[in-house]
Amino acid sequence: MTLQLIDFLGLGWCFVAGGVIYHVIALTAMRLRAKADRSTLAHRHDPMAEPHGVTVLKPLCGCDEELEQNLTSFAQQSWRPMQILLGAADAHDPALAVARRVAERFPAVDIQVICEPTLDYANPKVQVLEMLSRHAKYGFIMISDSNVQAEPDDLGSLMTVAADPNIGLVYQRVVGVGEQSVWAALENLKLSDFAGAGITALKHVIGADAVMGKGMLLRREALDSIGGWPAVADVAAEDYVLGQSLHKAGWLVELAPVAARTVHVRWSWSGFWNRAVRHAALRFRLSPWTFPLELLLINPVSLTFAMMMCVGLSVLPAFLAACLVRIVADTIVLRWLRGTAMRPAFMLLAPVKDLLLAASWFRALFVQQIGWRGTMMRLGWGTRLSQTGSPFERELEHTEVHGLRGPSRQEGRTTRI
Repeated sequence: MTLQLIDFLGLGWCFVAGGVIYHVIALTAMRLRAKADRSTLAHRHDPMAEPHGVTVLKPLCGCDEELEQNLTSFAQQSWRPMQILLGAADAHDPALAVARRVAERFPAVDIQVICEPTLDYANPKVQVLEMLSRHAKYGFIMISDSNVQAEPDDLGSLMTVAADPNIGLVYQRVVGVGEQSVWAALENLKLSDFAGAGITALKHVIGADAVMGKGMLLRREALDSIGGWPAVADVAAEDYVLGQSLHKAGWLVELAPVAARTVHVRWSWSGFWNRAVRHAALRFRLSPWTFPLELLLINPVSLTFAMMMCVGLSVLPAFLAACLVRIVADTIVLRWLRGTAMRPAFMLLAPVKDLLLAASWFRALFVQQIGWRGTMMRLGWGTRLSQTGSPFERELEHTEVHGLRGPSRQEGRTTRI
């Protein structure tokens, strides 16, 4: 019995060692990337001297947290010429009123608020992007989610990278900001881990581009070369598939020197859980063979915790070591991506985040449908979508999966996964 427990403890330390190796690689990649980013930004051209115009597309669906501040941050971008297109599929969407208010505050900025009939795409975000693209004036289009808040020079930083005519897409890492609640802190930790450190490590270690749609700059010529938005109209992971399609078409895809700052102030348990399951399901459907590595290398906290539950406290030292590694690594990631970590009480939640992600990992193995902006969608391999469910089921999904317990009456506010 003693030998058996020692073997389990040894296995636990192996998991911890694997986690340490992964984090060392990820943090090294981030340090190298930070050095390259500083070099890129140091050689940035004067935005006012550049002739290349940019059209910013902001698909809207409900009033995200700090929506008005998010939209305002793009109206205050220093890059010129710039056009901003804000739009939603539903003419009664409360986000449109906020968008019009922002447009009125900045009459000198070319801002249009659009809502018009669109093609019937399975992916509702691509449907709105197609609608907005019809009004785009310039040869570059910036796609930015409505919960992203930008610094004044962010657009110029992306355009500096896109100056290379062989680059078809520049995409941003993601970092969560603004947390004032436990679930917002957990959501921001999760995003910064997977979509911040993880994306950077993939790019630098194996040269893979896990494109995230929170913020990406597209050359219109490149998008047209793969068939435009219809090429990704029926997949859930349209951002990732877009990057892969551009690679195959011979275009370069590059990581931006600045992260997309995604705002989560007061999140909910259901919002955190359903987004975690959905994203895990997408990763599983995109790459089922590499999906197990998320537990084996990235999540030693959950593995050592499971072992401790099975064989007792003999594995406790390995579990505590795994928790410490995660807290230290997440603290460094946040400091590098957004300049400051969370307050200590929130940083201690990093191991809790890993345990919840492990649960969502197992749940994702059995997901066949996902709820997306009020519609139930059947999820196939490669994240291909097909619509399913009755209107009643879709409305139920809209109220239960979008991070709310029921419809909110406050400013018509909704959130989405």
